[in-house]
Amino acid sequence: MLFMDSSGVPAVAGPSNYHPAKQASTPSHGPSRRRRKYPALRSTETWRCPSCDLILHSSSALRRHEQIHVPFRAKFTCQVCSMTISRKDHLWRHLRRKHGVHQGTINVESLKCPFCNERLLNMTMLMMHVEQCHPHIDSKD
Repeated sequence: MLFMDSSGVPAVAGPSNYHPAKQASTPSHGPSRRRRKYPALRSTETWRCPSCDLILHSSSALRRHEQIHVPFRAKFTCQVCSMTISRKDHLWRHLRRKHGVHQGTINVESLKCPFCNERLLNMTMLMMHVEQCHPHIDSKD
């Protein structure tokens, strides 16, 4: 026997397994994936920042967070644009997002003099090079 749906298209007999409104979400998606997959790794112990009362879930997260409260902490400078950043991992994130530089690689093209193709170590050296070696070029053009 041939079954038809309301539009006249032949339908397969038997229960349908396609109900998008009833399907469970994929366990690998969603914000709490790690907690469901590895519940034993999640500590119930919390650490409180003594400076701002922020609650963190690991001692390493607290140590990393406490660095924002140190007034004269080490600074990291982007070698491409001279931006100063407080954490090394944030410097790598900046390099990756803004300049396309990934850890372990060097984007030499962005530090090449546009006039003579000399390669320089950082943006400050590039600007000094242009001022000294190419003074006839107007930087406002």
